[in-house]
Amino acid sequence: LIVSGPGPTKDYFIKSGYLDYRLKDNIISVLDGAYCGSEGVRETLEKAHDVLQNVRVVEERKLVQKFLREINQEKGLALYGIMEVSNAMKKSSVDIVLVSDDLEILEIRVKCKRCEDERSVMVKRENYVSEKQNLISNQCTSCSSMDYQVQERDIVDILDDLALDGGARLEIISGKSEDGRMLKSFGGLGALLRYRI
Repeated sequence: LIVSGPGPTKDYFIKSGYLDYRLKDNIISVLDGAYCGSEGVRETLEKAHDVLQNVRVVEERKLVQKFLREINQEKGLALYGIMEVSNAMKKSSVDIVLVSDDLEILEIRVKCKRCEDERSVMVKRENYVSEKQNLISNQCTSCSSMDYQVQERDIVDILDDLALDGGARLEIISGKSEDGRMLKSFGGLGALLRYRI
């Protein structure tokens, strides 16, 4: 919670017991404001930007540190890698997925228009054109056709769909922070598990 208001009103509000003790423990900042009503809310949102950004950095740090602790244990509840994470998500064993915000991976899926045979490959965005060309320049292994329908999806969209299906939470981690760089050393993708698979 962020409490904001003009003058001593906000301090009186907090000290006078108007808030339930459980809510009072969740106050992260008290900001001075000059306005009340909708203009006061707008002013608070503008002033709270830095506070909220710092809260997110702290949350990201906790998640990455938990991931690192689990990955370093012999029977830890964490794993990393695209195939490992997506397979665990399909089994609904993932609790939280950690994805670096600058993970530049796409899935290219080609489907033969004649026999509907499908092939897919995960590629870095920089290799997209060459990999796509490679997929569509080869004949279909089933019917020898070269008429394909091509679809591409960002890895974050794929993980988001898998998370929704498996009841996992998807967390985007900033690649600019120290913890984000640590996650990048694991390929920019990791997962905290509910149970060992």
